[in-house]
Amino acid sequence: MFCLKYRVYNEMPLVLTSRAGDPNIVKTEQYIPGNMILGTLAKRCLDRLPKGSGETACDDSFFRECFVGGRMSFGPAYLTVEDADGEQQPYFPLPVSIRQEKYAEKLYDFLYQEEKPLLRTKKVKGFGRLNEKEWQKKEVETSLNFHHARDRNTGITDGEKIFTYESIDPGYCFEGCILGEKEDLQHLLDICDLQWAAYLGRSKNVQYGKIRFVFLQEEAREYASDSCLPAEWSDERGISLSLLSDTIIYNEHGFPSTDSKDLTAYLSRILGCSVNVEKARTRQGNSENFVGVWRLRTPSEYCFLAGSSFLLELGAYDAGKLADLEMSGIGERTHQGFGRCRFAWQTEKELKLQETHKPSLVKPEGKVPEMTREILSTLLVQTLEKKTEFLAIQAQSKFLRLPTNSLLGRLENTISNAASTKEWHDFLKDLRKTAKAQLEDCHNTRKSLLSYLLTEKIDARIVIKTSASNLQNFVDDFSLRLDKEDELNARLYKRYWVIFLSMMRKRKDREGGRN
Repeated sequence: MFCLKYRVYNEMPLVLTSRAGDPNIVKTEQYIPGNMILGTLAKRCLDRLPKGSGETACDDSFFRECFVGGRMSFGPAYLTVEDADGEQQPYFPLPVSIRQEKYAEKLYDFLYQEEKPLLRTKKVKGFGRLNEKEWQKKEVETSLNFHHARDRNTGITDGEKIFTYESIDPGYCFEGCILGEKEDLQHLLDICDLQWAAYLGRSKNVQYGKIRFVFLQEEAREYASDSCLPAEWSDERGISLSLLSDTIIYNEHGFPSTDSKDLTAYLSRILGCSVNVEKARTRQGNSENFVGVWRLRTPSEYCFLAGSSFLLELGAYDAGKLADLEMSGIGERTHQGFGRCRFAWQTEKELKLQETHKPSLVKPEGKVPEMTREILSTLLVQTLEKKTEFLAIQAQSKFLRLPTNSLLGRLENTISNAASTKEWHDFLKDLRKTAKAQLEDCHNTRKSLLSYLLTEKIDARIVIKTSASNLQNFVDDFSLRLDKEDELNARLYKRYWVIFLSMMRKRKDREGGRN
């Protein structure tokens, strides 16, 4: 098998469409899927057909067999970053099993690390490169761009409706490779030239999508694996499988599946040995893309998303077959870049994180515009509301011997309808002895629930001070003011107790009894 490496430099913002939960925002992939590379090269080949010859893509056997029949495999293009020696190094999607300890640089790989209830971790975003026991991380910067919606019938802009594009900022370099027979790759080079300007992704005719496509070699070279897999594998914990691109697996009935059992059945058939999934950390989604010549979308298929990882127990296997899977991919539509993977990439349960240098941000001089301050003030209020809910959830979890659900529901209903803090406190003081006894019996390490309900104070200033983030610096830097602060404090106070009592009631349902 021969390989032809290429690079893509985006000279304008890129919108590489991916699915998002919000119908008013078009999210972007942060690497270039193989099917988009296939489409870019297919268009280049079609544009180079002799004019006036009457020849079409269907008449060209090279085009038909390599682009449609799958004789060539178009790998995804991943972010590259220049190292200290001036070499471009590829960064791959980080496995979702790797999580970062909050407020620390330590990483845990939960394919190997046992779950720890008190260990607080967060998702690690971006792309990574493994260097011994250290992950070097890099994120792709994106921007949000607002556009007016257009009436599909009249073609006229609707000034009242907007939608949002998320786009990759200009100036990035992505690298990948195309696999195939030497003659096919050489013919592709002869048709396309070494480099040219092209357009990629969505809204190519507006302000997005301009790229420079560059082949790095003047002739195809034999594929050289950079596999992490040793000749012999003796780790009793099993061997990791990390997916570097979206992967489509069909079940026994020929339908796409994200069931680990169908993955093990597929691998057992390909490797000729027993396969068992010991542990899995996955993300699932749908694969769907637009085909320009059809003017239609391809059928949507369930798939494992890039970053999914598995810990496999393998029987007696041939290491060469694993290397072949790394080269060609696993599952369906591998010639379109699906199914790229690495075996034995993940081996350590604890690692360090090294982030590539981020340019320091310089605060602009001058006065903050009034409209900007109003927007930031609105964002601050929304953040305070979320922080208040988080504090309430945290606080209720520390109480033991919970009251009955009927009493908790009554308290929640009362605080929801209370006109003032005084009305709420008067209600608590006038409770019957049996209800008060339950509230006295429920306690955390410092006080009873009744005392907590009567004495705990919540307002905007308290939430800002108790926040682990730099909310206070944010307020000070932009000289933000909270309009109608008394109304906001009353809303935060009520929200705190509604969430507190609601979550306590759900705990009661889940745990049962007096715990």
